[in-house]
Amino acid sequence: MKEDTEFQGIGKKTPYKVPDGFFERISEKTLRKAKQREQNSRKILIALRTFAVAASLSAIALLAYFMTGTEKIEIKQLVQNKQTEVKDTIRQTEAIAQKITIAEIKKEAPVKTTIKETKPEEITDVLSELSDDELLQLAAMYKSDLLIDEAPQ
Repeated sequence: MKEDTEFQGIGKKTPYKVPDGFFERISEKTLRKAKQREQNSRKILIALRTFAVAASLSAIALLAYFMTGTEKIEIKQLVQNKQTEVKDTIRQTEAIAQKITIAEIKKEAPVKTTIKETKPEEITDVLSELSDDELLQLAAMYKSDLLIDEAPQ
């Protein structure tokens, strides 16, 4: 078997050359680049830490603002508004109650009722027979009832 290669004429020579002083300067260059990388990584680390501290402080400030400031004030205002509404309705009912006295009710002639009603009464019939004062009193009672808001609709 015969070895047939194209590189037989070249021998053990390499076609590449190393520049003069390459191996003497390589350690200097490597150390210089390592120091630059270390300085750059320190700068980045300092910048990241500064950013993390700033983000933490702003998160704490926002959390404190939302937990203390606006919600308590809004809740207090809602409670005060509801209390004033209830007080107003109580005043209205008291005013209506003062207008209607037992003496006035006794003065009115008794209403004759007949038992011959064949159809059931509807709410529209009942409301049409009420006087204005009675309607106002019914509306005030409706507004002052605390459980009305919770009823399913």
